Amino acid sequence: MAGCRHAVLDYYLPDQAKDTLRESRERLQRPYLHAVEMGYLFENEGRLDDAVAELVAAALGLDEEAKKYEAANRLRYLIQRGKVTTARVDEAFWWLLRRTGSVSADGVEYLQYLENTGRIDAAKDAIRKLLPQYADTTFAERAYDFAVRYGDDALAKASLDRLVAISGRDPAMLRRLVMYHENRRELNDADKVVTELADAPGVANQDNWQFAADYYWRTEQRERALEYYRRLAENAGADAISRWVVYAERCLDDKRPRRLSRRCKKSAAAGRSMFPPSTLWPAPMPCKATKRTWPSSINRF
Repeated sequence: MAGCRHAVLDYYLPDQAKDTLRESRERLQRPYLHAVEMGYLFENEGRLDDAVAELVAAALGLDEEAKKYEAANRLRYLIQRGKVTTARVDEAFWWLLRRTGSVSADGVEYLQYLENTGRIDAAKDAIRKLLPQYADTTFAERAYDFAVRYGDDALAKASLDRLVAISGRDPAMLRRLVMYHENRRELNDADKVVTELADAPGVANQDNWQFAADYYWRTEQRERALEYYRRLAENAGADAISRWVVYAERCLDDKRPRRLSRRCKKSAAAGRSMFPPSTLWPAPMPCKATKRTWPSSINRF
């Protein structure tokens, strides 16, 4: 390949260089090998559409990672010089993005290219078109970050909804959705998602109960919050003491000492302690009684 590069740059043997590149691509099964060099060859011949196709492939990182910046810069140069149009470059990008085998990383690279060239509206349009295309979270995460950075709430919500769908409504994604709604004071929508989280089955759901308790406390839905703090304490096991302390503190903070008193009385009436035996101090070790003896010097008196 080094010899091929020298032939292109030093010896001006474009036909031989292109033949060598095509043969190498076929043998190595890398259809975009040395795409930047091939792009330069086509550009020198005036075959600008072919040059753009090669440079776009390189800009997406389909050849070497280090080459994508050089390719993107060359595309910008061709546009600035009026040799090709922005529409033609976009067309080449979309042809590759829609091809079979396109992955979410391709969409991320195109989004980065558009942002680097200052085409923010075009990047937003690309996000809307590409969000349904990819089945992993890579592009949707990048799209969400982009939308938040540029203050586009609708696009951020669409990206977050896509993340929730892709993840199969994973609790971590649902919590992010709650925070999105809470930050915008859309509490009815946030409440619905919190209910979905808190009602999910499983012992591990204690994490969701904690999230629900803290959320309801922050949003001043104190009755709901106290119910979840109580539920956490009742199911805490070895961590019961600290959980009940939190519950007690929340009751007092909300000026509801009677609620705490009722809970204590209810436990006593049922013959149960609010703290499982395993959480209390261990009983003292039994000590065997022994007959006291005195030193002989004392016995003389």
